[in-house]
Amino acid sequence: MIRIQSPPQMNLSELREWLEMLLEGHDVKVLEVRSADADSSRAAKAQEPVPNPLSPSERRVLRALTRFDNTAEMAERLGKSVHTVEKHIENMERKLKVRSRARLVYRAMVLGYLR
Repeated sequence: MIRIQSPPQMNLSELREWLEMLLEGHDVKVLEVRSADADSSRAAKAQEPVPNPLSPSERRVLRALTRFDNTAEMAERLGKSVHTVEKHIENMERKLKVRSRARLVYRAMVLGYLR
């Protein structure tokens, strides 16, 4: 089991490494979620799954965000324009009420959107 930190202490590459382990089927559990973001903490403790507000395109961009370092690379892999990828990221940040890519990936992971 792995203890993860809240987004301010965890950079995007550390989060990406943790997500890769999770997606590969390793026994990875969240032992502690410490965050100033009360919504993330409540969602992590919730027993019922949270409905996913993200569109299928946004979900594809979210998964790409966990694998690639820059928007241009994501756009090329997804066959979309850089503008479209950036717009999807902005929309997801708005929907999940976060202000950075690292927090976006973290929130999506806590809410179970990356499984």
